[in-house]
Amino acid sequence: MSSLNRIQISENTYDISPSPDGTLDTKYTSNDSDQQAAISYTNVERITTQDNNSSIFSKLTHMIRNIRYLYNRLGDIDISAVGGSVTDAIVQNKNTTDDLLRRIDELEHRIILGTDITVNQNFGGIASGTQLNANDYVSDTLVRLLNIQSSGGGDNPNPPSGDNNYEFVQIATFNANNGTSDADTFFTTYRPDNNWNGIKLGNYITINDGTYNMNWIVAGIDLEHNATAADETSYDNGCGLCMIPQAGLVQHSWNDTDTIDGGYNASGVHVLLNSTIYNNLLGTLGTHIIERNVLLSNETNGNQHSASNYTWTKAYLTLMSAAQVINKFNGYSTKYDDGEANYYLPLFKYREYYLNDKSPYWLRSIKDASDSGTQCRLWTVHDEQQELYIDNMTGQQYWVRPMMYLR
Repeated sequence: MSSLNRIQISENTYDISPSPDGTLDTKYTSNDSDQQAAISYTNVERITTQDNNSSIFSKLTHMIRNIRYLYNRLGDIDISAVGGSVTDAIVQNKNTTDDLLRRIDELEHRIILGTDITVNQNFGGIASGTQLNANDYVSDTLVRLLNIQSSGGGDNPNPPSGDNNYEFVQIATFNANNGTSDADTFFTTYRPDNNWNGIKLGNYITINDGTYNMNWIVAGIDLEHNATAADETSYDNGCGLCMIPQAGLVQHSWNDTDTIDGGYNASGVHVLLNSTIYNNLLGTLGTHIIERNVLLSNETNGNQHSASNYTWTKAYLTLMSAAQVINKFNGYSTKYDDGEANYYLPLFKYREYYLNDKSPYWLRSIKDASDSGTQCRLWTVHDEQQELYIDNMTGQQYWVRPMMYLR
């Protein structure tokens, strides 16, 4: 005996297959769930003419559960204000994000504390000599928060227990008789794209250049990458190791004329650094010593004999600024002395790492003259106390202790 399972009316097919007992089979397994229990999505095969009542209802209940899941994911916040659809909300969010990124780009990372960001001055414990002002930029403030200390050098002789960022150990030797091969091998291993392979502050490289034969210490890492100078110009000298000699290289006068005309940029000591000293290091370092964009004082302010302007130029070596050594920004003389070097070198945070030579050395910070206005004075640093003091430059020769950028 033949049986009738489906009938077709016009273009529609209907399943009328009976159950074993001769009744129409409408029993099915429900895959639906409570609203909160719908926590995942289940793929449902399409309904075909081969499905019967049971399989159709089973698929439909799966679909209903998927709808509950989508509702849970979308949430019940009213989005009618942005058009009412999910697409409208996504577009509005993208436009808002794009506008925020544009504004950040326009600010050139110069978000102002006290205006755009509220500063809690109890964060981490601020040392007595450190001040956070409402008009400070975030870049300056982060340096202060990460390298807190009072003026006059680090308050603590050694890093605290557990601070693994400092280590006074030799990590390489570069010998002049090997040309640049020692440096080439070193910077093949230690690269910024490899996070400098664990180099720490206080690590030093012995550079036997045949003249100075000095230990050069890592004083900072990548501090001139995406930086902002004292004139609020963004600059980028790339990633690099800020290296300073363990002691002065040579004694030299500021200028043969005992004047500060033309600022630091025109000084005899700056010329010495980028001629004689640079040429002595070049045979050992080669292209690993970076020619940097630098912002150097180039004018002085009449009888006050303080820096009054600066100019962008290029240099391989520069004297350190007061900001780099004692963490004071615009604190001595003017911002024209800070230039691009308006950041703190964290090596100077602990006495163990800077207290290695008691000889005073030049900084590039020009200070005002005596009351008579006839004697020019400059800031020098005495390592034993790590304090800045004014000294009459006339006829004086102090140690030259520059910074260079290697990679």
